[in-house]
Amino acid sequence: MAQNRSLLKNLSAALGGEAIQALLSVAIFFGLFFQLDDADWGRYSAVAATGLIIGTIANLGSQELMVRNVVRNGDLADEWGQTVATQVSGALIGLALGLAVRPIFFPDLHLLTALALLSFNILLLWSVETTVQVGQATSDLSIGTRGRLAYAVGRLSGVGVFALVGTGNINHYAAIATPLAFGGAAVAIRSAIRKTGTTPRPQRPTRERLVRGIPFVGTAGAQDLLASFDRPLLSANGFVVETGQYAIADRIARLASIPTMALVRTTAADFFRSGEHNDRETFRLAIRYARPAVLYGVLASSSIAAGALLMRGHAPERFEPVLPMIAALAALTTLQAIQLFPANVLTGTDRQPARLTLYLGAAGLNAGLNLLWIPEHSWRGAAAATIVAESALAVMLWLVAWRTTRSDSA
Repeated sequence: MAQNRSLLKNLSAALGGEAIQALLSVAIFFGLFFQLDDADWGRYSAVAATGLIIGTIANLGSQELMVRNVVRNGDLADEWGQTVATQVSGALIGLALGLAVRPIFFPDLHLLTALALLSFNILLLWSVETTVQVGQATSDLSIGTRGRLAYAVGRLSGVGVFALVGTGNINHYAAIATPLAFGGAAVAIRSAIRKTGTTPRPQRPTRERLVRGIPFVGTAGAQDLLASFDRPLLSANGFVVETGQYAIADRIARLASIPTMALVRTTAADFFRSGEHNDRETFRLAIRYARPAVLYGVLASSSIAAGALLMRGHAPERFEPVLPMIAALAALTTLQAIQLFPANVLTGTDRQPARLTLYLGAAGLNAGLNLLWIPEHSWRGAAAATIVAESALAVMLWLVAWRTTRSDSA
C-alpha cells in the first residue's frame, strides 16, 4: 500500500513537471507565432530544432548514467558533479557546432541571435533537466517539477516582456529572453540543491564514464534527430513558412504524450532496479506499464485527429494550414506510448547499445525518407517519413526487448 502511495505521489509530481514543460512549450510557440512574421517564425523553429538535436548530444549521456549509478548506490554529489562538468564541456562544443551549421540551416539569422537561441536548448534546458533526473535518482520527482517551474517562469517572462515591447523582431526577442532564461535556470538548480541537501562536486568525468555514456547520448541524439531533423531540412529546401507551421503541429501531437511521459519518468528507476537482477521481470514491467499508456495513446490520437479535422474552416486564418499537419501527425501520441517501455527494458537491463542501434536505424530511415520526400512533397513528405520511421521503431523495440530477455527465467 505504501509503495502504491509513493508511486501515485511521484506520478502526480511527474505529471506536474510534464504539464509545466507543456505550458512552457505552448506559451513560447504560440506567443512567438503571433508576434513574429512567418519568415522569422520559420527561422526560430529551425534554430530551436537544431539546438535540441545538438543539446542532446552535448549532454553526453551524463544524466542517464547519474540516475543509473545513484539508484545502484552511487554517491549523488559525485555523480551530479560529473554530470555538471560533462554538460558544460559538451555545451561549449555544441554551441560551436550550432554556429558552424548556421549558414546551412538558418543563414539569415544574426550570429548573436543564433548563439542566444541555441543556448536555450544546448545549455540551459539540459541543466534544468538534470534536476528532473536528480528527482528520479532520489525517488522524489517534485524536485524536477520545481526546477521546470522556475525555468518556465524565466522563459515565459521573456515572451511576456517581448510582447509588451511589441517590436516583433527576433533579434530583440533574443536580447530580452536570454538573461531571463539564464536566471530561471539558476533558480532551478539552486532549488534542487536545497531540496536534496546536496551540492554537486564538479570533477572531470572519468574515461569510463564517457565511454559508458556513448550509447546513452547516441540514443538520445538519434531520438531527437528522429523527431526534429525534418524542420531544418524543410527550411533548407525553401519551405521556411511551412517549417514554422509544421513545428506547431509536431509539438501539439507530442504534447499529448504528457501522461505517458509522466509514467515513464515515474517508473524509470524501477527498470534499473529490476534490470540489475532479473531480465524477464523487467520485460513484464514494460507490459504492465504499457497497457494503460497505449490505451490512452489511442484515445488521444483519435481525439487529436478528429478535432483537427472538425476545426477546419473555424480556426484563425493563420492557423488553418496547421490543422491538416496536426491530423497527419496525430498517431505520434500512440506510437510514443508503444515505444517507450520496451526501450526502458533495454536500458534497465544494461542493453543500451541495442537501444542505440534501433534508434539510429529509425533516425537513418527517417532522414533518408525526408531527403527523398521533402523536396517534392514539403511537409507531407516530412509527416509520412516520421510516421513510417516511428512505426518501424515501435515494432523493433518490442521484438528486440522480448528476444533479449526471454532466456532469463529466474
